[in-house]
Amino acid sequence: MKNQVQLLALLRHRNGHSAFEGTLEVFESAADRIALGWNNETFARLDVDLTAMCASITCSRLGARAEDGVTWHSAAEARA
Repeated sequence: MKNQVQLLALLRHRNGHSAFEGTLEVFESAADRIALGWNNETFARLDVDLTAMCASITCSRLGARAEDGVTWHSAAEARA
C-alpha cells in the first residue's frame, strides 16, 4: 500500500509541476539508462537506471533557485 501512495503522490506532482508544460529534452546517456528533462522557467529531470531498476527525479521548487531543487529516489523495497 505504501508504494501505491507514493506512486499517487508522484503522479500528482507530475500533473501539477509547471516544468512539464515546457520543453522536453532527451539527454544522451548510456545504453542502460534514460535521462529526460523538462524546462519551463522551472525544471524537472528523470534519470532511470534500467540495470539497477531504480530511478530518481529532481525538480525545482516553484519560485526557488535551480540549486534548491528537490529529489525523489525510487525505494529499494520497491525493487524487491
